[in-house]
Amino acid sequence: MKASSTTILIGYLAFGTFGIYEGLLGVVWPAMSETFGVSLDTLGVLLIAGLFGFVLVSFTSGSLIRWRSIHWVLLAGTTIRTIGYLGMAFSPVWEGVIASVLLLTMGGGAIDTSLNGFVSTQGNSRQMNWLHASFGVGATVGPFLAAAIIGLGGDWRVSFAVVAAMQGLAALLVALTAPSWKVKLVETKEEVKPEASLASTIRLRAVWLGILFFFLYTGTELSAGQWSFALFALGRGVPEVIASYWVGIFWGTFTIGRILFGFVADKWQPKLMLRISLVGVVLGAGLFWWSPLAAWVGFAGLALMGLALAPLFPTLIAGTLGRVSITHVANTIGFQIAAAGLGGSIITSAVGVLAESQGLEWIGGSVFVLSVVMLAVYELLEYLAIRETIKRPA
Repeated sequence: MKASSTTILIGYLAFGTFGIYEGLLGVVWPAMSETFGVSLDTLGVLLIAGLFGFVLVSFTSGSLIRWRSIHWVLLAGTTIRTIGYLGMAFSPVWEGVIASVLLLTMGGGAIDTSLNGFVSTQGNSRQMNWLHASFGVGATVGPFLAAAIIGLGGDWRVSFAVVAAMQGLAALLVALTAPSWKVKLVETKEEVKPEASLASTIRLRAVWLGILFFFLYTGTELSAGQWSFALFALGRGVPEVIASYWVGIFWGTFTIGRILFGFVADKWQPKLMLRISLVGVVLGAGLFWWSPLAAWVGFAGLALMGLALAPLFPTLIAGTLGRVSITHVANTIGFQIAAAGLGGSIITSAVGVLAESQGLEWIGGSVFVLSVVMLAVYELLEYLAIRETIKRPA
């Protein structure tokens, strides 16, 4: 039984609201850091604070879903994330912000794994790309929402209050449509296979390369999304409103890319799509880094990066079954998403520390190096997949 259109649309809303945080934080962070009297590189503290919750939930998501249900994990995730957004909006002290980020990332890990698992088994490649396009829609809305509120003289806290209301609506809709999420993951007794243990899955070489790729991917994406505002506005003298628009454009091209790739996902060979995209990321990152020669070059590079990054995550997630057997899929998806959380926190924090200590231009150079290494890891993953296919008996 495949998911209904209504269920998929609710999933898009939940995932889109999940994505708003990624586009919002980088724009409001300078104002937040001023409010609480902390330095710019303290953003790394928030990223690391959220790491534990996200990774814990992501790594154990397969077990949580088998213990309860996809619906239970998704409802818990949307509810916890709503509380986290409210904490960001109303916390009077820095410690409260850190605690709120922990809740946000725990909820995010539950939303990420449950919806990826749901669509990968109950949907198709197009719906998977559009699920991740909804994340891009949210990430695109974030910078423009913050720019509009701050431009009108509002406090940065209002942004989080608005998003809390949206996430709360998603949680309510998930609660009201419980039967739609209680689907069978297998249809017949013949299809039932024992689930692999976490230990047996983590021993697979393809899983480790996949973990490394997702670690690098999210680190590259979030380093560009979170630090480009600081680089443009504080490092290159671009007016703050213009800088926030270009952060929004980055997430906008990212979203457009996922929508467009959703139309062609079932028609293009995934390997060709991934290789073209990865080369595009390297080229865009190079232009982003080279930008001091002309401001528009950096803007163009950032926009190209957004477009080229778009299909990577959903296409690799959707292709998990092609790299591991069905008994390892749930665990592998959880590992990959956990690795994405690790990369988003650790790499983005490291880039911020470099920027603070060595200069903001290190942001562009770091993103370029990350994109080159990511391309190399993908080629290793494909090489291993070919070798494993040759070894496999006919």
